[in-house]
Amino acid sequence: MARFETLHRLRSAASLLQPRQLAARAFRCPICGPSMLLRLSGEAIGVRCVRCAASAATLSLVSALGEVRPDFRSQAVYEMSSRGPLYEFLKREVPRLTCSEYFDDVPPGAWRAGIQCQDMQRLTYPDASLDL
Repeated sequence: MARFETLHRLRSAASLLQPRQLAARAFRCPICGPSMLLRLSGEAIGVRCVRCAASAATLSLVSALGEVRPDFRSQAVYEMSSRGPLYEFLKREVPRLTCSEYFDDVPPGAWRAGIQCQDMQRLTYPDASLDL
């Protein structure tokens, strides 16, 4: 893991930390496998996988995805981010993954540093080109 990413994770964790809520337990992460689930605070955003840093919301989303759409790996999937634990999971699992970011100063459909800009209110993809 890059030094910057490690520092970013530590700063994020420190900003969430409520020492009286601190707890950890072993669990099987749906994204990265055997890990520890760390509770930094009483809020859901304060629950993270120690290995991949996925939040409780991301962990729930990946678990539900496997149950609701077990064939997602064979579909054309769109993720509206090009970073983070969910993106990294999908990048490993889905051959037909499309991702994007929103940049205020880039028109939807244009590219910046290898990442396509998309506005969720007006996607530029053709109708029916994505399954999920």
